[in-house]
Amino acid sequence: MGSYKLTKIKRDADGFWVLSVGDPVVDEYLGWMAGRKSENTRLAYGYDLLKFLDWIETQVISGTLHNYLSVKPFQILQFVNWLTEQPNRRGKQDTPCQYAAATLARVVRAVTHFYDYLVLTERVPTNVIPDRALAEARGLPGSVRRRTHQRTMLVPSAAQHPPEILEEQEIQGFLASLKTQRDRLLFELLLFSGIRISEALNLRLPDINFAERSIKIQPLPEGVSQRAVNNRGPKRNSSGIVSVHPRWFAHLNEYLASEYPGNPDDFIFVVLKGPHRGQQLTYKGCYAIIAYHRQRAGTPRIRPHRARHTFATRALRAGIRREVLKKQLRHVSDKSLDAYAWVSEQELLCELEDIQDVFLPSSSVGGHSR
Repeated sequence: MGSYKLTKIKRDADGFWVLSVGDPVVDEYLGWMAGRKSENTRLAYGYDLLKFLDWIETQVISGTLHNYLSVKPFQILQFVNWLTEQPNRRGKQDTPCQYAAATLARVVRAVTHFYDYLVLTERVPTNVIPDRALAEARGLPGSVRRRTHQRTMLVPSAAQHPPEILEEQEIQGFLASLKTQRDRLLFELLLFSGIRISEALNLRLPDINFAERSIKIQPLPEGVSQRAVNNRGPKRNSSGIVSVHPRWFAHLNEYLASEYPGNPDDFIFVVLKGPHRGQQLTYKGCYAIIAYHRQRAGTPRIRPHRARHTFATRALRAGIRREVLKKQLRHVSDKSLDAYAWVSEQELLCELEDIQDVFLPSSSVGGHSR
């Protein structure tokens, strides 16, 4: 078990990462997706297909299956049931965390697209996934494009909850626990701009515009490589100019003058000590820092992406125009902002109480109308 592992080897002639999991057909599929899907999506599909390959391995050992080419539709339901019983790797060993419904749906979607490729390359006659979600038409010939079908739901629908935001007390407690200018600068950037942690880790000095108090989110140029597979580039169509609070630029100057050890590729967030001093800070290193300080500060809810949710929610409540916030967050759809336009029950009661008199006729205020 666990004989498959996703590796990111090198860039090919077209500038795309070569991804490999150890299975020749899956590796071929991940290579075929280059240029059709974003690098982030390819990575996500690679990790999701690892789960599917692990399940196939259990079935091969038990003699139920020969390989994934012999899977039947009812066995996909068995795979989903198996997946629901697996602990999330992010959960602690003593408190296993199961995958959320949204995660299960994403894994099924990745496997669905993989079987689309198997149909396209004539390895299987039909797609065995009962959930007939629309596959991306780009890159698939018309003869195998997915038609709209009535869905057979394989996983329960994810409950719609508003995005979790951080309270001011949590933020200040966490910031107070940070000891280096780099760590404070990184977390402030997430709070002051709403950018993603992957975009922050790939930020370079040429991306900074001190005069306009802005940063540029863009893919890494040719010749500049990421240090680790988990350090992802910006999502597709999410490049652009982002505004940041002026205070952050003052802190950036202090960091560059007193703590920054330099980096040959001008990455801003780098390792400060040890054998990797001066190298780009990785996802693994970043999350280790955050995990240590949130435990030290007693703020277990601190997560990098919750800083993005906090920024967006606060911006809407402060009255920022939705089209401005959409451009800052680089969302493709206006509907993506609806998740941040929520109110708590307490806010509902307080604000309605403040304007209740507006609904009463003026003659009835202070007494009964006749």
